[in-house]
Amino acid sequence: MKKITLFLVGIFLLSLNSSLAQKCGTDNYTMQKMQELGLSELDMHERIMRIVEHQPSGSRVGPYTIPVVFHVIHDNGLGNISQVQIQDALDALNEDYNKLNADSVNWRNTASAPFEPRVADIQVTFKLAKLDPNGNCTNGIVRVNAPHLTYNATDDVKSAANGGSDAWNVSMYMNVWVVNSIDGSGQGTTLGYATLPYFGVSNTSGIVVRHDAVGRQGVGTANSDGRTLTHEGGHFLGLLHTFQAPFFGGTSGCHTTDCNNSGDYICDTPPTDVATFTCNYNLNTCTGVPANSYYGIDVNDMIENYMSYDVCTNMFSEGQKSRIWSVLDSTAFPEYNNLVSASNATATGINLPDVLCTADFASDARIICAGETINFTDESFNYVTSRTWSFPGGTPSSLTDSAVSVVYATPGIYDVSISVTDGSSTRDTTRTGYIIVLDNPGNKDTLADSFESYSSFPDYDNWVVQTGYSQSFEVTNTASVSGLYSLVLPIHGQTGIRTDELVSGVYDFSSASLDSNFYINFKYAYKNRTSNTSNGTNFIKIYISQDCGETWLARKNIIGSSFGNGVDSNPFVPTSGDWISEELMLPVSQVQYSNFRFKFVIGTEEANNVYLEDINVYIAGQSHLAVDNLESNFDFAMYPNPAKKELNIGLNIKSPQVVNVDLLDLSGRKIKVLLENQKLHPGEQSKLSLDGVSSGVYLVQMNINGQQIVRKLVIE
Repeated sequence: MKKITLFLVGIFLLSLNSSLAQKCGTDNYTMQKMQELGLSELDMHERIMRIVEHQPSGSRVGPYTIPVVFHVIHDNGLGNISQVQIQDALDALNEDYNKLNADSVNWRNTASAPFEPRVADIQVTFKLAKLDPNGNCTNGIVRVNAPHLTYNATDDVKSAANGGSDAWNVSMYMNVWVVNSIDGSGQGTTLGYATLPYFGVSNTSGIVVRHDAVGRQGVGTANSDGRTLTHEGGHFLGLLHTFQAPFFGGTSGCHTTDCNNSGDYICDTPPTDVATFTCNYNLNTCTGVPANSYYGIDVNDMIENYMSYDVCTNMFSEGQKSRIWSVLDSTAFPEYNNLVSASNATATGINLPDVLCTADFASDARIICAGETINFTDESFNYVTSRTWSFPGGTPSSLTDSAVSVVYATPGIYDVSISVTDGSSTRDTTRTGYIIVLDNPGNKDTLADSFESYSSFPDYDNWVVQTGYSQSFEVTNTASVSGLYSLVLPIHGQTGIRTDELVSGVYDFSSASLDSNFYINFKYAYKNRTSNTSNGTNFIKIYISQDCGETWLARKNIIGSSFGNGVDSNPFVPTSGDWISEELMLPVSQVQYSNFRFKFVIGTEEANNVYLEDINVYIAGQSHLAVDNLESNFDFAMYPNPAKKELNIGLNIKSPQVVNVDLLDLSGRKIKVLLENQKLHPGEQSKLSLDGVSSGVYLVQMNINGQQIVRKLVIE
């Protein structure tokens, strides 16, 4: 099944008091997998019961050691967390799984919460791999620059074909993908999700976690207990939530049935009604006593359990330990058996001594405005006694610390080098053109680009290209509208889903009048290579940034049937009739910044060539996109009205929402679905197709969370 992916831009911190707060996305992910595999709740129950009924054979018992590889999926350095932060996350993980956590003093042992005797030492240790699947030296960290995947991330990050990072052999490593944000499926902010072992092991097995929920250092301080990985690791090893309700149709984790085959299937974790986000030690949401309960009486909620959502978690139970050992020891999961085997410890090198084998480094950004600072960290592995950095164009130009900050004052493209030693051997690495410092905007507040005068492209003044693929945008004379040249993304014949970004230079609109509007006009040409391309996987989206590209806001979609003009199995070269004109208009208040940038994000599946031409950026007087007074918690504007074959919708909402838009006749009968279950963002505009609709007077109905607004539309 092909996926439709919309990208959330920005990072939203968890609000523990919000009804939409969602620490973990594993339940939603599990439901999706059950539906994809055609599994019922009974099927899931039977799979879990096979493990519940299996006791560790005694042929191999703990302690266990699990090799780990982190795949860091970042946006030109944003979210590219340091090795120090990753190691801190493993340290926290190992403390929690080996009963070494400092907050153990908070374990309760009272009549209503007799939990301390059940606190378990899981005896599982996690170590970064030192040998990759080919036996090469590694630090257990893979870094991939994929701006199109790291926001609103899904399992697409687990595929190199999509520009992400393939799992390392899942029977040898626990794979952890680190991203900037995770698709919450409309259920609030998700810090992580994991695969449960009950579906079997595949190349998607592992954990996905937000970069600001990894460890307790760096950006991990946003969620400073560092226990998102502890929680998701529990899922990866077979544990359910303590508040677990049936995946289909259940709303409460309370029950009095046999605790061995309901709830979280563990008898020393008392059932909990629903997820809570507090630290209320008097909480008792389920008053019934399950059959075979370890306690035999009604006890309080075990809010300190790592598999709850509460903010004072500090323990696993002995029953959870038995479940984890059952998974690691069960013949039902040979991949898990191998994961913790002595032979795999040798194959992954986790117990090898530290030796220097590679010089490497990471940074928190690669493309900046002049005068900004970039932070670098030494990521060489696996043993360094000293190092020397070289930063041409930066200040300072040479440093020796493991973590350094460098200011780039002058626009240009710069190399970065590091030389490291362990006292007996030396390793060096240089990355050519690694840093791009954009020109100061000065008075640059307009653009009229028909791509007629480029000696090379991109030029890093008007344009920067961001892509994870070998092909890139280039100037061509094969097709044009107004001159001899246009811009082409020559990707005909590529399979799978890919995303490419054309990002502007820097503009200064800080002095623009508030009674004006901002416009981007452009032309594009595209035809699908095949007729079976999924609706929604081909698109052009326009984003804006008010801070030189540190964060991006979605502002216009041209998606699905509205994108392109037919099918051409040959390498597409447009004729004059294939060019489509587009416009984005925004109030100046959204662009009134000194380091303003914008970008085109182009998504394709079963790709064909994409052309851009006549890109114009300017400020002009007010026009047609002003909206009426708010009628509800959201509003929308549509233009043009009257319309012909296409309609633009502009949203006025406070947060990303799932949107449905229908075209109705005057009697209220649905004529056409214009937009279905698409997640859109504040200020975002979408272009909708009116193909097949006769001229006349209609109603456009927008629905968000059960609230509706209807407006009249004339189609000529």
